[in-house]
Amino acid sequence: MDSRGKKKSFRRLCQRFAEKTSMQGVPYINNAKLTGAKIIWTILLVASLAAMTYHLIFLCDQFFGYPKITKISLGFDELVLPAVTICNVNPFMKSQMDKVSKKLKKLTNSVMNFTTEVRSLDISTNISYYIQFAKV
Repeated sequence: MDSRGKKKSFRRLCQRFAEKTSMQGVPYINNAKLTGAKIIWTILLVASLAAMTYHLIFLCDQFFGYPKITKISLGFDELVLPAVTICNVNPFMKSQMDKVSKKLKKLTNSVMNFTTEVRSLDISTNISYYIQFAKV
């Protein structure tokens, strides 16, 4: 029975559902004029529901299988690091060095001399020399 007290048929109930639903495909089946078009839309709808159901079952089966797969692989055999790394974060401007204290000027000059020495020497054979030079 509807709100006016009339008896509803199953066909009218299905038509009403097809008109009001937001499910894709059902309104196309309802609005199609040709029987062939209704059959094609029905086949497409059933096929898409079957594919969705298959995919959902596959995903649930995979999820509830609780797989624990941990695989770590490094893309290199050995990491080659440089013997000496020189950082050029230069907070001091060389042109402004005449305005700083003598201690700071002496320190920056020793660092500049050290970097010049490092560039001019063979790093791999003279590493002990560099360590001693850095302590001075």
